[in-house]
Amino acid sequence: MFHIVDVDNTLVFTNQLNTAGYVYALAQVGLEPRTVIPDRITRDVVRSWYPQLTDQELGFITSHKQSLVRTHLEQNHA
Repeated sequence: MFHIVDVDNTLVFTNQLNTAGYVYALAQVGLEPRTVIPDRITRDVVRSWYPQLTDQELGFITSHKQSLVRTHLEQNHA
């Protein structure tokens, strides 16, 4: 079995879910997103907000974001 997952808004508009995932993941490490949130938070955006993060910490945040997106994708509204 395989799943087709669209993460760049081609098949399913996922910006809000992606943002919620990053907000959740940042909270897991005691961080908050900056006041101004772009249309889509990316790994590079998180890196610019928190340049002190190690690659391992950024990987942890990204992994947690992806986990939340995966488990809530069916709740996303196109």
